[in-house]
Amino acid sequence: MCDFYHRFQKSPLISTYLIAFSVNDLEEVVLTPQSNGVLHSIWARRDLVEAGWADYPASWLAKNLAVYEDLLQVPYPLPKLDTLVQPSKEGAMENW
Repeated sequence: MCDFYHRFQKSPLISTYLIAFSVNDLEEVVLTPQSNGVLHSIWARRDLVEAGWADYPASWLAKNLAVYEDLLQVPYPLPKLDTLVQPSKEGAMENW
């Protein structure tokens, strides 16, 4: 088996426009597990992590998820939440 082979868990049914692919050499920043059991990771190029680009999403990711779960009274349905940091000033996307 190749060392770059990954097997993913089965995904729930989602709209195809909510999927994103990124081909990069990324580093994972694992955040402290939250009380809801969702594992949070931030992915970014090493130079961006070293420059502090992962710090901002790390500071609000769990807080925002908790606010939405409370507001909507719907728990986050997936076992993990990955955030991709990309150097752009164009805005953001919401992808599963």
